[in-house]
Amino acid sequence: MELTVLGSSGTYADRGGACTGYLISAGGAHVWLDCGPGTLGRLGGFAELEDLDAIVISHEHPDHCLELPILYYALRYHRKRSLLPVFATAGTRSVIAGIVGKPTEAVFDWRIVSGGDVVEIGGGRWSFDRVDHPPETLAVKVEAEGRSFVFSSDTGPGWTGERFAEDVDLLLCEATFARNWREEDATPFPGRPFPVGRPEGTSHLLASEAGSIAQDRGVGRLLLTHLAPGSDRNSHRRKAQERYDGAVEVVSDCTTYVI
Repeated sequence: MELTVLGSSGTYADRGGACTGYLISAGGAHVWLDCGPGTLGRLGGFAELEDLDAIVISHEHPDHCLELPILYYALRYHRKRSLLPVFATAGTRSVIAGIVGKPTEAVFDWRIVSGGDVVEIGGGRWSFDRVDHPPETLAVKVEAEGRSFVFSSDTGPGWTGERFAEDVDLLLCEATFARNWREEDATPFPGRPFPVGRPEGTSHLLASEAGSIAQDRGVGRLLLTHLAPGSDRNSHRRKAQERYDGAVEVVSDCTTYVI
């Protein structure tokens, strides 16, 4: 299996970056996992739209799905492709129809999924697990060719990956913040966005919490993603390594990782 990072910024794109999106090549199929702003153009550097076997969307927040309306028009009027399978929550389908202003079934073959569902895409087995994030948000597990990986999607610490991420070869885990919010965060300075710490009640992980999940589940390798723009990548990596004994890396956009 291969995982290509099309974009990895959390909430909004960092300078020169893009929001969440990945190309997964597994079991002979090419799947676009999450379609955040900026990822459609980057996808073209690795695969043609005609080569896509399916799209999988973890949830309806704009930084994870907002390229879908653009893709609708590209396939409807330019590339002339119809009935591309889209595995997503019911909320995601509703949001995209609202943006486009009409039903999108002429282009997208919607396959509504929820936590506990399992689907086959090519020769790969794709499973879904509800995580700690509003609205309905799904972690994704892919098993193919004797390998496995889990994408946490956006989640707070209420999701631990128990049973779902046990002993996978790779955990691609959100690590939006390096630490909790502190009083000095109320005074931003040039080059540092606000907030740099996790605000109370925010349903995103600290890098250290991502490390704990990887350690507790016995995963083979940890990749950190969805960092808040302006984050210190080395700080996130160090915080995760304090809790996890295995290899830790912060993902780089437009990079392919072999699982």
